[in-house]
Amino acid sequence: MVAFGFVEGTLNFVAGRLAERIGRKKVLLYGWLSAIPIPVMVLLAPSWGWIVAATVLLGVNQGLCWSMTQTAKMDITPTDERGLTMGLNEFSGYVGVAGAGIVTGYLAIGFGPRMGLFLFGTVVIGLAIVLTLIAIRETHGWAKVESARHASGAATGPKARLPRNISDNPTTRDVFTLMSWRDLGYGIGALAFGIIANVTGVVTSGFWFVAIAMFLSGSLVMLWGEETHPSLNPQGE
Repeated sequence: MVAFGFVEGTLNFVAGRLAERIGRKKVLLYGWLSAIPIPVMVLLAPSWGWIVAATVLLGVNQGLCWSMTQTAKMDITPTDERGLTMGLNEFSGYVGVAGAGIVTGYLAIGFGPRMGLFLFGTVVIGLAIVLTLIAIRETHGWAKVESARHASGAATGPKARLPRNISDNPTTRDVFTLMSWRDLGYGIGALAFGIIANVTGVVTSGFWFVAIAMFLSGSLVMLWGEETHPSLNPQGE
């Protein structure tokens, strides 16, 4: 889990900038290509090290592919429907995960755990690569058009409100520092969860902390936040 989380988190960050340079479709394809060895590694693994290595590749796959499913959808979705689109993306993704769990469970019963995962993984990866090559369209052009509209002042509705000392065209370093320590919500939440769970010896305590923190942050947003949805606040700047 540590290997998967570290690699996926790193590739989530890299995928965004890479997609701006080479396009969403290529990043998606690279993500699925990186997954090709995984079923074979699981099937033939002589030691736990092979499973960890396969998990690292799974992190690469998820970091690149999941990021692109979200990015590409945002490219082609009107600004007033992006919340719905993100919800549908998460819904369909985790329904797929649940379905995959059921299918792999039956395959493991019928063919054994390793062969079941090998069969399922091979089919899914092969199908994904084929669909990426023949059915997926590059969506970066939509994002460029929207960006140009904002740059020209022709765009209507709210504009992105970046913190101080962040330019209108933030660099990779700007984004990294913003999401690491300049926006402390992420860092404090993760750190506090770990500390509380470690001190109390009960992981449930960490989840209670997250629940309370989410309630408090939601209350702050409700009281002092500004609506950014174009239809609900069309004049917001």
